[in-house]
Amino acid sequence: MKSETLTPARAEKVLRDENARAQEALRISEALNRDLVENSAYGIFRVSADGSFLDGNPTLLRIAGCASAEDLLA
Repeated sequence: MKSETLTPARAEKVLRDENARAQEALRISEALNRDLVENSAYGIFRVSADGSFLDGNPTLLRIAGCASAEDLLA
């Protein structure tokens, strides 16, 4: 049986296919995480080192009584 070796073109295609699969998995993971945060029953936020808000999910805006993210960040 002949040992299979990858030609440079075949090796490049394998890498492109692996990259495409990884990019699709990342896209799906990001969408799931975004959905989780945006539809959470809990207020989720990030703050800077000085304690000021960087961003927050829609539930946090409702809890804080803010009409928009700009109100929270002000």
